[in-house]
Amino acid sequence: MWFKKNKSSLFLCILIATILELGSTWLKTDYLATFLDENLLLILPALLAINIATITVILSKISDFRKSFPAVTFDTPIKAMRNSIIEQVVMLCIAVCCLSVKHSTLTIFTHPVIRSILQTLIFFGATFSIQILMDTSIALFKYVLVEDNTYNVEVT
Repeated sequence: MWFKKNKSSLFLCILIATILELGSTWLKTDYLATFLDENLLLILPALLAINIATITVILSKISDFRKSFPAVTFDTPIKAMRNSIIEQVVMLCIAVCCLSVKHSTLTIFTHPVIRSILQTLIFFGATFSIQILMDTSIALFKYVLVEDNTYNVEVT
């Protein structure tokens, strides 16, 4: 069920990750790979913290709505918010595993194809985490700013 709802996002992030890896290989540069090797385990928890803070704002607004409209349920957005946190934790675990294996000295992991697959997974983890944060930001506009009508913003 989860896969059906997130299929387009997953495929888009896989496509972006593959393009990043193929582009880096074609350009013979390891700049982005080196940057992510050194910083991904700092970036992903920061994105998770931003996501949690944003979700907290949304949940406080939902709490206000529940007081005004007790018959309205917000099960779907609350479940989506919980899933986004779980997804980001999974991306962090994937990053830790891939970075550990990528820097292993075992012969099997030094093959260029294996290293390319690992780097694609690392790129995927970074892009998917950013996509999760983007979804949460869109929810922030939908449930807080638009309902408040503070900024006269219309979100479809």
